[in-house]
Amino acid sequence: RRTSRPSAARSAEGDATDAGDQAPSIFAMSDPKTTDEDWKKWNEGSGRAEYSTRLRNGDLDNTSMQAISKGIQMQIYAMTLPAQRDNLGILVTGLLRSVHGAADSKDTATQRLVRQAMMREIIRYCREIGGNQFYVRLNAAILLGNLFIVPETPASRGAPPEFFADAFEPLLEVLERPGQPEGVKLAAVNGLRNAANFCNPPLAHTKLIQLANKLIAELEKTDTSEWYQERICETLGGLDQTLDLDGRPFIVHALAKTLFDHNRPLCARAAAAKALGRAQLPSTIDLNVVAYGIADLGRQIVETRNERKKHVRRWCLANILLAFRPKDANEKARRAGLLDRVDEPTFQKYRDSIKEVYALVRPMIVQELKEADSAFAPETGEHLADWLKNHTPPQMRVAPGLPLITTTQVTKTEAH
Repeated sequence: RRTSRPSAARSAEGDATDAGDQAPSIFAMSDPKTTDEDWKKWNEGSGRAEYSTRLRNGDLDNTSMQAISKGIQMQIYAMTLPAQRDNLGILVTGLLRSVHGAADSKDTATQRLVRQAMMREIIRYCREIGGNQFYVRLNAAILLGNLFIVPETPASRGAPPEFFADAFEPLLEVLERPGQPEGVKLAAVNGLRNAANFCNPPLAHTKLIQLANKLIAELEKTDTSEWYQERICETLGGLDQTLDLDGRPFIVHALAKTLFDHNRPLCARAAAAKALGRAQLPSTIDLNVVAYGIADLGRQIVETRNERKKHVRRWCLANILLAFRPKDANEKARRAGLLDRVDEPTFQKYRDSIKEVYALVRPMIVQELKEADSAFAPETGEHLADWLKNHTPPQMRVAPGLPLITTTQVTKTEAH
């Protein structure tokens, strides 16, 4: 796992530098919380040795916890030192390794208590540096987003990891901070997805609704990158939540709006299609509208690729496939993908439209696998256009009681 300068962060740096006077200062600022001398003294002296010893012993008495807390503080404060800028990933990885190696000679219950105590201290000091330089913020968000009490390891043999629930609120704070660069937000979304999927016990429904609303608000922003939009869609699709506090299927509505939004990048819309194949679906959803949206997206992808208007990434086509099919055995067990969903009694009435659209988009995916970035057969787009012409829903509404989805409908005079 790379934690220092991922490509998304480099992209965010460029975006932020162009955004105005405030954004560049996030990259140029320097707000060290310690000194190079103090860090060297702790890291190379008795402080580090005592920290390591106390971790191995796994005791929770005041003296031990003071030494452990001081060690965590020094490592997180070191992240703010300009001289450590190239070592941020090492600092983050080292902290996580020390958490998961603590009290390794003690019983499982004691290990959990020590890990939780350490994570509370990590959260405490990460909050202190939340307004620091860009790469400091980024790596603090990565650290918060990987606070697993029980990490996923080869030895776990498929057992799910367990995320520390107390990290949920700090990660939301990262997402909500005014002027936050997109790269940092992306790391926060990754962490919030971990919280939503792996907390034990699961997050309360009120918190899932809170998270979904925050993500939807981010998705509605028009000046974000397609990578960020894709990750938000993926996270929304994985939330175990159907209705908001007013009883409306707000997640599927937000994803459907994204699917139909012709002003968005094609790959963001394809991510919304994939997410709709995994989201919690209300019994009232109109999957004919969803099928129409995917068919319309497929037609536009064919047109964009064949006319070379813009490069269409392979992952964009993969997400259209995944809208219909699970990617692995675990997803198959959860009935991910629209083809499996329409076999459920609730949604069987939409089986024909979903299967017809899948049959129409499948040649695109087969062609892409045979020869990447090659033109699609003209009849692929023509067949999609013919289907759209004859299957326009009476209303572009994904469920009763929800607003209409704003879209340019394909009418009998438009599809040729």
